Amino acid sequence: TEKGWYSPSTYLIDKPGGVLIRLLETSDPTESVMDMGCNSGANLNLLYEAGYRRLFGVDASKAALELFARTFPETFKVADVRHDLFQRYLRHCPSGMVDIVHSNGATLELVHPSFPIVAEMCRVARRAVYVDIQERGHAYPRDYISQFQRNGFHLVYCQRPKDLVNQSSKLHFERVQG
Repeated sequence: TEKGWYSPSTYLIDKPGGVLIRLLETSDPTESVMDMGCNSGANLNLLYEAGYRRLFGVDASKAALELFARTFPETFKVADVRHDLFQRYLRHCPSGMVDIVHSNGATLELVHPSFPIVAEMCRVARRAVYVDIQERGHAYPRDYISQFQRNGFHLVYCQRPKDLVNQSSKLHFERVQG
């Protein structure tokens, strides 16, 4: 909520971060993009402003999605936005549903390891996955690179900090062809 520790308005940015810049540089507006943990919709709105129209978003915070609808009504109207947990949402998504899956921030890191979040993201993404994640600074560290590789994606871009506990990595994976 707005009164909570991380209020949704904190995420109302007007410039893309590193992983979204990478997505914009290496994709095409005709491609479909799913934003996992879309929060108040700022990243989806930046994609919309860049000409992307096949947009999907999911977030567990009802307050964040309500702020999204008020702040970016045009984007919210165009995007298929769902209030749900990743676990339930992804299980209902068809394989290859979108060209690109994108996630920025402490969203994937909060999913318990009993749910195969990386495998489900790979199943849903036809072409690429872009993530900005703290690889070690949370309760559920994963070896993201090897998990993506096991699920048919290879790392094509990595901006990794020296401090994997307190800083985030920007990773871009592409589906292995063939």
